[in-house]
Amino acid sequence: MARYRTGMGRLFRSKINGREVGSWKFKFQGRDISTGAKSKRQAGEFQRQFLGQRKRAPKGTDALTIADLIALVRRDYERKKFKTLDKLASRTKNIEAVLGHLRAHSFRAADLDSYIDRREADGMSPATINRELETLCRGFKIAIAKELMDWQPKITMLPVQNVRDIDLTPAEYRKLKAELREPVKLLFLLAYHIGWRAGQLIGLKWSQVEFENDLIRRPANQSATKWVGTAPIYGDLTRALLVAKAEHEKYWPHVPWVLHRAGTQVKTYRAEWKRARKEIGRTDLHFHDVRHAAVTNMIEAGIDENRVMEIVGHKTQAMLNRYTIRADRHVQEAGRKMEDYFERIRPRDDPKRTVQ
Repeated sequence: MARYRTGMGRLFRSKINGREVGSWKFKFQGRDISTGAKSKRQAGEFQRQFLGQRKRAPKGTDALTIADLIALVRRDYERKKFKTLDKLASRTKNIEAVLGHLRAHSFRAADLDSYIDRREADGMSPATINRELETLCRGFKIAIAKELMDWQPKITMLPVQNVRDIDLTPAEYRKLKAELREPVKLLFLLAYHIGWRAGQLIGLKWSQVEFENDLIRRPANQSATKWVGTAPIYGDLTRALLVAKAEHEKYWPHVPWVLHRAGTQVKTYRAEWKRARKEIGRTDLHFHDVRHAAVTNMIEAGIDENRVMEIVGHKTQAMLNRYTIRADRHVQEAGRKMEDYFERIRPRDDPKRTVQ
């Protein structure tokens, strides 16, 4: 039997008080696999047999190719009616062209490295390459779920520095508010006040807006994460929504959408956004940066971070940290607090002590 050395995994035993106990184990796809053997030699034989079974293709599926995996992903998108189906083609065309002919069961790390090198030579960013690799990972996972494969190669994403440190000042907010035209102006006000993504706001319906409670609710089936969020209505957003509601009842009572052009739901906004940002001299400003500004404003206002996460739909603290532009004054305030602390703990006879 062939000896699978690369990626086989180191044999180990659990330790209690520094002493090895129990049977030998090894790692496989993030799980501890127990060999049930007390002897390391027997454990090695079990491991080689185990990995040999995993390397062999299930009966009748040895001809499965990378192109077949991409087809599985495409059918999965169609079946689940994902809105990003149109983007899938751009993410998979290069994978199919370069790797499509390879057999999935013999896909190697060298094949992956070669693909990454080729895409980097094409000038693609790490983030773009990662989106393509994520699609490839999804194909392997679907194949495993359908019992077409029983193992998945390790595909490591490239490191990406995608945290944008772009600030939207209150003065620039007022300039954009004055420059933008409807309905993109209302879209901007919604994003700036409640921090939802543009795609989520475009799907907003009047049935979700509760003026009596000053709340906006999101139905569970609108978000890709099935998260139901509630956001407050306040400030400039209150006035803008009241005006839009009055026009809705007068001219478009049959239209369910908050954001529409003459009764047709808004689908595009980027041309108007680019025009307005150019007028105020901020061509570096992306519409998604408005979401960053909303999160930062909430934190600056003293809203509890867990509450902010609930409003904007962040699942983890790490996501919140990526979206929050920390103001210098918070760092300065931390410095003052530390200075006060050290002042309090100075010995009373220290001549530098000022607190009595």
